[in-house]
Amino acid sequence: MEEDGEWVVVRRPPEKDWWKPSLMDDKDDDDDGETSSLKITFGGPAKYWTDAIPIGNGRIGAMIWGGVASETLQLNDDTLWTGTPGNYTNPNAPEALSEVRKLVDDGKYAEATTAAVKLSGNPSDVYQLIGDIKLEFDDSHLKYDEKTYHRELDLDTATARVKYSVGDVEYTREHFASNPDQVIVTKISGSKSGSVSFTVSLDSKMHPHSYVKGENQIVIDGSCPGKRIPPKLNANENPEGIHFTAILNLQISEGKGMIHVLDGKKLKVEGSDWVVLLLAASSSFDGPFTKPNDSKKDPTSESLSALNLIRNLSYNDLYVRHLDDYQNLFHRVSLKLSKSSKSNLGNGPLDMKKLMAFKFNSFFKGSEDETISTAERVKSFQTNEDPSLVELLFQYGRYLLISSSRPGTQVANLQGIWNKDIEPPWDGAQHLNINLANELLAGPSLQSSIFSYRLLQINYEANGWVVHQVSDIWAKNHQIEAYPLLEGCTKFLLDWLLEGSGGYLETNPSTSPEHMFIAPDGKPASVSYSTTMDMSIIKEVFSAIVSAAEVLGRHEDELVQKVREAQPRLLPTKIARDGSIMEWAQDFEDPEIHHRHVSHLFGLFPGHTITVEKTPDLCKAADYTLFKRGEEGPGWSTMWKAALWARLHNSEHAYRMVKHLFDLVDPENESKYEGGLYSNLFTAHPPFQIDANFGFSAAIAEMLVQSTVKDLYLLPALPRDKWANGCVKGLKARGGVTVNICWKEGDLHEVGLWSKEHNSLKRLHYRGTVVNAHISSGRAYTFNRQMEDEDWVLVEPSTGNTIKEPTWMDSDSPRPLKVTFSGPAKYWTDAIPIGNGRLGAMIWGGVSSEIIQLNEDTLWTGTPSDFTNPGAPEALSDVRKFVDDGQYAEATAAAAKLLGNPADVYQLLGDIKLEFDESHLTYAEETYHRELDLDTATAKVKYSVGDIEFTREHFASNPDQVIVLKISASKSGSVSFLVSLDSMLDHHCYINAESQIIMEGSCPGKRIPPKLKASDNPKGIQFSAVLDLQISDGIGVIRVLDNKTLKVEGSDWAVLLLVASSSFESPFTKPSDSGKDPTSESLCALKSITNLSYSDLYARHLDDYQNLFRRVSFQLWKSPNVIVGNDLVMNNLMPSANTSYVKGSKDDLIPTVERIKSFQSDEDPSLVELLFQFGRYLLISCSRPRTQVANLQGVWNKDLQPKWDSAPHLNINLEMNYWLSLPCNLSECQEPLFDFIKSLSINGSKTAQVNARYSNKELRYLNTTFSTK
Repeated sequence: MEEDGEWVVVRRPPEKDWWKPSLMDDKDDDDDGETSSLKITFGGPAKYWTDAIPIGNGRIGAMIWGGVASETLQLNDDTLWTGTPGNYTNPNAPEALSEVRKLVDDGKYAEATTAAVKLSGNPSDVYQLIGDIKLEFDDSHLKYDEKTYHRELDLDTATARVKYSVGDVEYTREHFASNPDQVIVTKISGSKSGSVSFTVSLDSKMHPHSYVKGENQIVIDGSCPGKRIPPKLNANENPEGIHFTAILNLQISEGKGMIHVLDGKKLKVEGSDWVVLLLAASSSFDGPFTKPNDSKKDPTSESLSALNLIRNLSYNDLYVRHLDDYQNLFHRVSLKLSKSSKSNLGNGPLDMKKLMAFKFNSFFKGSEDETISTAERVKSFQTNEDPSLVELLFQYGRYLLISSSRPGTQVANLQGIWNKDIEPPWDGAQHLNINLANELLAGPSLQSSIFSYRLLQINYEANGWVVHQVSDIWAKNHQIEAYPLLEGCTKFLLDWLLEGSGGYLETNPSTSPEHMFIAPDGKPASVSYSTTMDMSIIKEVFSAIVSAAEVLGRHEDELVQKVREAQPRLLPTKIARDGSIMEWAQDFEDPEIHHRHVSHLFGLFPGHTITVEKTPDLCKAADYTLFKRGEEGPGWSTMWKAALWARLHNSEHAYRMVKHLFDLVDPENESKYEGGLYSNLFTAHPPFQIDANFGFSAAIAEMLVQSTVKDLYLLPALPRDKWANGCVKGLKARGGVTVNICWKEGDLHEVGLWSKEHNSLKRLHYRGTVVNAHISSGRAYTFNRQMEDEDWVLVEPSTGNTIKEPTWMDSDSPRPLKVTFSGPAKYWTDAIPIGNGRLGAMIWGGVSSEIIQLNEDTLWTGTPSDFTNPGAPEALSDVRKFVDDGQYAEATAAAAKLLGNPADVYQLLGDIKLEFDESHLTYAEETYHRELDLDTATAKVKYSVGDIEFTREHFASNPDQVIVLKISASKSGSVSFLVSLDSMLDHHCYINAESQIIMEGSCPGKRIPPKLKASDNPKGIQFSAVLDLQISDGIGVIRVLDNKTLKVEGSDWAVLLLVASSSFESPFTKPSDSGKDPTSESLCALKSITNLSYSDLYARHLDDYQNLFRRVSFQLWKSPNVIVGNDLVMNNLMPSANTSYVKGSKDDLIPTVERIKSFQSDEDPSLVELLFQFGRYLLISCSRPRTQVANLQGVWNKDLQPKWDSAPHLNINLEMNYWLSLPCNLSECQEPLFDFIKSLSINGSKTAQVNARYSNKELRYLNTTFSTK
């Protein structure tokens, strides 16, 4: 805590900072106050859309104009498109395809080009917009001091800020888009109390209906057209498409200011210190195959639910959560560039402050407090070539990708997620020829193919999948694993390839995107056969599947063998008569040699079939091809050329293309420009296309690091005369290797390499020198300028701590942190606890029947009430007198009158019940194994029935707030069972959508004893649990039994997802007054993970959990039997730790209970380790930020009347729950404790006044037990 009382968040170092180069002094760290800031700055409000500041959370975006007297925040949601799902096949395509192929075979290329139009389907649908937040301030803001105006986007925090002064009042606005909380947040404040007043409304071009809800919310509903806009349609001719809702929630300073409702559509804030605006939005889009009118989604309910989830979070809470999420991504990479320092430095260590001095001068005009706008810096780049502006644009590309593409969102389109128009340029659609690829070069993304499969069967009568050039939201498919994606693509390509002349396989028809040629008959045409881009892509796909098959052990698959047979028959890349790469299979005349596309160089970049080492002749031809194409072109073309020059290791031309982009575009005359940058650093075609922003970051990375699976090229295209000194940290090479590089005066200085998860062998290349580097996971290696491995340190991945590994440490003998069992649980205390802080489960591990007992931390009896005791003052006086008189027994008896009513009682949620067929009764007991792996927070059960091994895996995910169970078997089709939900609380169950069971119920409104009839006990907190079933594709069925039970038959595997929610809103809200809908919240939670596979969920769970758990390691040994010199011999040092796990063989683990029995005799230190880490595991599992405080049983409870009510006891028990949080490095886990204390203080102050008659309201008087109330 800082001196002013404000909490500060201390985060673990980002991965890039695990390695510290020797030339970087500590005082020159990234956080140094004098390093160049990553800010885009403006000297005034936006005049054009491309002057506005983009913010986004992947799904929702906003453009901040920064107006003073009136302000507009223009809003987008990535699912708002025209149209509905359609049939994208073309039954006439096979006939048209046959016609086109014949025309190509006959050399009639112009006629083939005309006929090929019949292969095209309808145009894509169109990306739309939500609307605007409109703010109107009073007339005094018209007289603001223009000299005080400042607007900026801080890339380090993903925060947009606006500042200006009116008289002696400084106004500040802060805007950010939170991904973890799915809201856009704006805070408006003034330096003078009560100075914030304005009117706010929502508006849209999308058939809107807006209204005020309650006293502080504005709701706007609307819909997209059911058909794309052109040709022009009357509103009554165009059916409604996707529906949407946006809700704006206002919060003002406590006790200062008022909110008024104007004409039922606007809100007016008067006289507040500050205002926080929260914008949540949702749509009815329910997948590319669901028609909007069939959607089950309620956008208004989902938006309200999103706001309800954050109702207890302050602005600071939201900002901290936003920063933690965003900076986890953004801080992975840093880049520092500077010009030569020879004139400033001697031969000593690199002085980063002197070296970077030129940067700081470029920021200031007149004085250090007056910053130049970024637009002015772009204008001057052609003369000063400021490297810090390159850094800024590089990081801006990363910022935009983080802001427009996150897991579970739509793919970034031509404008990312930002769009102001009903009819945006090129429909705002995803163009698959190069634009989408450019976007993905700045970061990975998963694509999919379900829609494409049907397209293939009908249009092309082929297997696999295919997509056409332009896509939209209705062709975005569910995520699938990478290898099946490659398989489908490969199957299509094998079917698509035809026998051609000379024994080669060819494609027909084929084009080079958007480029024409002059056919031999003199006619312009675009359709021919086997264009170079076609063949390059096929080579890349075939190479990828062969490599993947090797890794997966599938190299003998029939499909892979077919690929191997086809590879040598693919038409090779040819060199034209003039020495350039041939774009088409024949050396046609090119009517436009400066064309914007360079598709025939796909094999060089982003492909890998043309390389400096392996194909020098083709590289020479590629060099001439680029020279012939020229430097002019749209922004995306410019950046593609920069990356291509980088792959040729031509730093001069790569830099020329980088420099070419720094041309400030005038929005009023943008047609005069090719490429360039707008004032907000959006890249121009023109108009704006985001792909060049992403392409710029990718091209810079290619200039600094290039990699294959086995090779790593360091500084391959560094413009040494322009960026003589610098450091890049955190770039990723293929194979998961992280790369840090520093260079000095144009020469390599140091390299840092490490891999978190995999061992690898890399050949390091630098200016003709090649060395082999063995990279072991978990170690950070440093190489000097001679490429010698001079040092390494051990890295703890979750913390970034670097520790020199002890010489006596045997890394091949890891000690598993597992609690193991040899049979199913007989008692509740035999079961395995899992939890995510809010939800808990106990895994019994039964074979023929299984119970997973569930808890939710807000399920308690009772309701809020008055906990004061008016008789307490008199009783207190009596007790004190007895004590003064030495009558302690009497005082003890009288003290009972000081107590209030007993605490309420922690309840249970219920059970997941699984029933397997009778064959499971005959399972082989010796094959049974049940364990809790503390390192992964995963409970596993294994056993065999006959020759089939069954496996169950369980974990409780905090990031996705779901309990996950996967049941699988070693034999296909052998997973069958019944599943149901049950509870001891008043409840009812029903089936939803054929694969979900919903259980709704309530806790008693009064604590259970004394016994009450159900009719006498009012309902308390309501709850809902939803169990969702997923089974293997194409194998197995789910049947509904008696509307309460689901039956799985003949599946390979089943995944069960359990989400739950309650109506508990706060300790001061009665259950009957709660605005929460538990069922809606549970279904919304499931919807948010619809597109996540089991592997995705598990990876997200591991990343979250191990970030906490792996902060601390602990190993103990007894005294060694043998000492060799001064070194400990591990084999003798660890006898008890190794032998205690093994019974007969290393594969036969002893149950933990047996190890406990033997501890009194063997005193096995590894069991102490296990119990130490088990305590940390339990705290992580039962206490997380925004959960309830850990009670007497954590979150786990099986009874309606648990011992001591399972309430938090404040005399010692609750304190002991959190003793370990700080010394054991789990400070986040104690946040619920402070939230709990804060809530207790409110009722505690009343108790102090009434019970003890203290006048000081700040004095808190607490009983020793409390429930959530």
